[in-house]
Amino acid sequence: MMTDMMRHMAGALLALFFLAAAGPAPVDRDALIDEMSGLVAQHYIQEAKRAEIIRSLKAHRLSFSQNDPLQFARDVSTDFFVTSSDKHLKLIYDPVLYEVLKHPVSHPSQTATPNLRAATQNYGVPEARLMDGNLGYIRISNFEGGHEAMRRVDAAFAFLSSADALILDLRGNSGGDADFVRYVQGYFFERPTLVMRFKDPGRAGLQDSYSRQPQGVPRPGRPLVVLIDGKTASAAEDLAYSARAFGLGKLVGETTAGAAFTVSRFSVGEGYVLSVSTGKPVHPITGENWEGVGVAPDVSAMPQSTLLTGQMTALELLMAGEPQATRRRIYEWAHLALAAELAPPQLPQSDYLALTGSYGVGRVVYSNDVLTFIPQGGTAVALSPLSRDDFKIAGTDSYRFHFDFSGTRPVLERVFADGRKDRFELLHK
Repeated sequence: MMTDMMRHMAGALLALFFLAAAGPAPVDRDALIDEMSGLVAQHYIQEAKRAEIIRSLKAHRLSFSQNDPLQFARDVSTDFFVTSSDKHLKLIYDPVLYEVLKHPVSHPSQTATPNLRAATQNYGVPEARLMDGNLGYIRISNFEGGHEAMRRVDAAFAFLSSADALILDLRGNSGGDADFVRYVQGYFFERPTLVMRFKDPGRAGLQDSYSRQPQGVPRPGRPLVVLIDGKTASAAEDLAYSARAFGLGKLVGETTAGAAFTVSRFSVGEGYVLSVSTGKPVHPITGENWEGVGVAPDVSAMPQSTLLTGQMTALELLMAGEPQATRRRIYEWAHLALAAELAPPQLPQSDYLALTGSYGVGRVVYSNDVLTFIPQGGTAVALSPLSRDDFKIAGTDSYRFHFDFSGTRPVLERVFADGRKDRFELLHK
C-alpha cells in the first residue's frame, strides 16, 4: 500500500517529468529581432550594411532555434556574420552579464571582485623569461586592463630591461581593454604618442588615442618581434598593426582575425546581450585599419615553429645592427642552434666519416649512424649536427665542437659562446 510520503515523491517525480518534457520556455524570436533591429539601425558603424543586416535577420527568423537560447544566439550571430563579415557583431546568451548591463548600479562587485580568469593567468601576463641570445620574451594572453594587469606588465618589462631584443607573444589574444594596449605601447615610445584615431557615429570628427606613460622605463628602438596568429584579434591586432605602421619591429606567424571595430553591448530580451560595432579605428599613419583583412605577418610561420622563427628573426635584427664582436658572437651562437632545431641538418655518411680520428683531447668515432666523442679517460658522449662542421655535445651547452678543414690537417675546435676556442689537430685516423 502506498504511503503519503511515497505518494508525495511520486507526484514530485511526475511533475519533474512533465517539466523536463516541456523544455525551456520558447524564445520570443519576433520581439528579440525587433529589438536587435532597432539597435543595429541606430548604432551599427557600417551604415551602408544596416538595412541588409536587418532584412536578413527578419527573413531568416523562422530558421533560428526557438527552444534553445544558446543555439538561438549562435544562429543569429551566424546570420550577422554572413551579411556583415563583422566578427564583433553578435548575440550572446549570458544572463549574468545581462543583469550587470541592465542594472549596473546593483552590481558594484563586478568591478571590485577580481576576474577569476585574470587572477589565474597573472592578469593577462602569464609568462616572461630570458631566452638564449639575451632575448626577452613576454606573453600577453589578453588585455584585461586594470591596476593589477599594469603591475604585471611593469614587472615583466623591468625583469627584461637588460634584454637586447624583445619578443611579444600575442598568439591567441582575442583583445580586451584598448586603454591597456596604450599602456603597453608606452614602453615602445619615448613619450606619449598619437597611436590611433577612432570614428564614432555618435560624435563629430575623429577621437585621438595616445600611448600612455608607463611606470617603468621605456626602451624605444630596442628590436621588437610580435608573434601573431589567426586568433589574435581586436585590441591585440591594434598593437600588432601599430608595431608595423610605426616600424617598431617585425610581425611573425599567421594573419590575424581581422576584427577592428570597437563595440558597445546592450541587454536585449531576457538574458541576451547584443554586441554591436559602434566605432572604427583609423591609424594616423596609414589612414586605414585591419577590419575584415587582418594583419599579415612580415615573416610567415607555421604554428609549431612560430616561436623558433620569432627568436631567429629577433637575432637577425640584432646581428643587422652591427653590434660589437662579442655581442655578435652571442647572437650567432644562439641563431645556429635555433636554425638546426627548425631544420635539422641531414649529413651523408661520408661527412661523418671525414670527422673521425684522434685529436689529442680525445677520439671522434662514427658507429651505428651515431657520431660520438670519447674524451681521454672519459665516457663517450653523442654529437648532434648544427651544421656540416658544427656539433652540439650532449650534456653541455657551455661549448660546442667546430671542425676546421681549412689547413692541411683537420682541426677540432672547442668553441665557447663568447668566441674563445681551443684547437686540437688531427693526430691520426
